[in-house]
Amino acid sequence: MTVLSQRYLQPAVGALLAVGVMAVAGRMATDLGPWYQGLTQPDWKPSDAAFGPGWAVIYLFIIAGFAKAWADAPANKPRQWLVQLMVVNVLLNILWSVLFFYHQRPDIAFGEVILLWGSVAAFVFVVGQWSFPAAVLLLPYLAWVTFAATLNFYVVMLNWPFT
Repeated sequence: MTVLSQRYLQPAVGALLAVGVMAVAGRMATDLGPWYQGLTQPDWKPSDAAFGPGWAVIYLFIIAGFAKAWADAPANKPRQWLVQLMVVNVLLNILWSVLFFYHQRPDIAFGEVILLWGSVAAFVFVVGQWSFPAAVLLLPYLAWVTFAATLNFYVVMLNWPFT
């Protein structure tokens, strides 16, 4: 295996697996059935069909950002932080889908998306300590979660209360 593939391919495959778990678990928890269709949505919400391609692009940025951060990490300790941040982020991402769609609790999901946003911001900040390009690759994910949190907030406000 070449140095280039060891440097980028192996961490990219690891990130691909983590993102794959996140995507599959999130999709399994997502139900766009009658309950979701009955929610009042803000006028500026994109069509449901836009979210799949949007996430696909974000997943590519996450994989590229992780691989670049891994390659640029100065030692094993930052790589341990990177893996831990990825695991926390994946779990929080899945939890949001479970709370919002499966449990039908956008109100609780909004509190959780704040934690998700914090985990993505921490991901960007920590990675930026040793790899500015990797941190930049993760910024679209932070923007996407910011948008999702805003949308979640409006769904809560337009449909309150939830029980």
